[in-house]
Amino acid sequence: MEEIYPILHNCSYFEGIPEEKYPHVLRCLQARKKSFARDSTILNIGEPSRMAGVVLQGVVELSFYDENGSLVNVNHISDSGVFGAELACSRQKALMTTRPLYASSTSPVTWLRACWRRLARRR
Repeated sequence: MEEIYPILHNCSYFEGIPEEKYPHVLRCLQARKKSFARDSTILNIGEPSRMAGVVLQGVVELSFYDENGSLVNVNHISDSGVFGAELACSRQKALMTTRPLYASSTSPVTWLRACWRRLARRR
């Protein structure tokens, strides 16, 4: 996964971690890389998740429909942005909205297990 190191270097969750430690950190977090086609669902409504994602390329969009049926875009997450960490750490059901998290462009994502507390203790 060395090809993603420059992106992780710009990711807030990897701030202060030397690049030579990335292999160990990624192994501890059980990182895996997965690509999502444009408009494909990354995380369904109500789906529990213990994983957080780092966008490697493209854009991930979180949106919902309001009470008037209008689409409201809440967030656009692009390269080196993190999504789902709060959900994964809280162990609550995913996305209490009416629309899933989806890729608004072809988006490779690295999934990371939510054991950030364990990682922080090892720093």
